[in-house]
Amino acid sequence: MRTMSVHAFLLWLEQYPFWILVYFGFLVATGFALGVGYRNPASNRWRHIVASVVAHAVSLPGILSATALFYTMIVLRNNALQLNVVLYFVPGLSMVLTLWAISRYCALSALPGFERLSGFMLMMALISLCLLFLYRFHLVIGFFSSIESLLIAAVILYGLFQLAAKKISRSKSE
Repeated sequence: MRTMSVHAFLLWLEQYPFWILVYFGFLVATGFALGVGYRNPASNRWRHIVASVVAHAVSLPGILSATALFYTMIVLRNNALQLNVVLYFVPGLSMVLTLWAISRYCALSALPGFERLSGFMLMMALISLCLLFLYRFHLVIGFFSSIESLLIAAVILYGLFQLAAKKISRSKSE
């Protein structure tokens, strides 16, 4: 069995820019189309379900591309002008546009499963922030800051991790 690395997967995806654009274009158009003629949330329950599927279908690739972009820019120190626009920027931009379009006609927190998805977004952002702190600012904290500020940052990050974990593992009864 042959395994595929993340880099090999991204190289494979680079071969299909048209289909990637079609996929994200369809999701953005669906997000905007769901808001057309939207009046009463009780009578349009199916729109909440479709909006939830669209939000998940656009958010997961958007989060992963944002993470890959962060890693490529901060850790690998690649130039943003040399990155593939379709792979690194289109998923994040389409995620923002689609979630904005959906939020215009219904609250995102009302969508089934969006609390867990927002918790996942927060968790990925916190992991990226911690990676940035560990990778870039270890000398700044060591030489220019006190141990108290390090403890305060640790407590704040712990609280945010707890919030994200609570959102991800929340049951329907809560």
